[in-house]
Amino acid sequence: PFVELAGKPLISYALNEVNKATTLDRVVISSEDERVLEYASGFPNVIALKRSEKLVGATARTEHIAQEVLRELEATSGYTPDAVCILFINTPLRRAEHIDRAVHTMAIFNVDSVISVKEELAHVYRHRRFGLTPVNKSVGELRLEREALYEANGAIYLTRSEVIQAGRLLGPKVGHIVMLPEESVKTNTKFDLWLAEKVVKEWNRN
Repeated sequence: PFVELAGKPLISYALNEVNKATTLDRVVISSEDERVLEYASGFPNVIALKRSEKLVGATARTEHIAQEVLRELEATSGYTPDAVCILFINTPLRRAEHIDRAVHTMAIFNVDSVISVKEELAHVYRHRRFGLTPVNKSVGELRLEREALYEANGAIYLTRSEVIQAGRLLGPKVGHIVMLPEESVKTNTKFDLWLAEKVVKEWNRN
């Protein structure tokens, strides 16, 4: 959370953008780290919740953490949202407009979940018995929109509360918003951090 990206802590990018989103009622950060909770509490309208010990570690499932947050909100304030928008801090180039677009997509198309994706423009192949076969059928031809392939970029998972309460991260009907490659950078490695910093400092978004 406190790795520096262009002179600011990584976690600050998520907290700043989520506060600009116009479609969210409440913002909650869940963490077992007291330093993270104290830092997040300094942002307006952020509820900092200490994560229970059973949900600490790499084996904790995202939907179980979201369930705990929903139970806490219900118990402390009688509040149950229509949907939960899960935003991981390792996609710092996601912006408030992406969050709002995801919420609008859910409302307009009446889907159970909305995820953020980036389009895969390269030809993709699957290994079969006799070698590689193309996944996109139009290899060597003009690409058709209906054959477009999308990769989840992990920036946004928006799911209706009843789906989360049933123990699932995604419902049966999933919509999507498309983000650009430069908006989809994850900061999982030193190279990723370097690339994200180049985008923040030097990429002209206009």
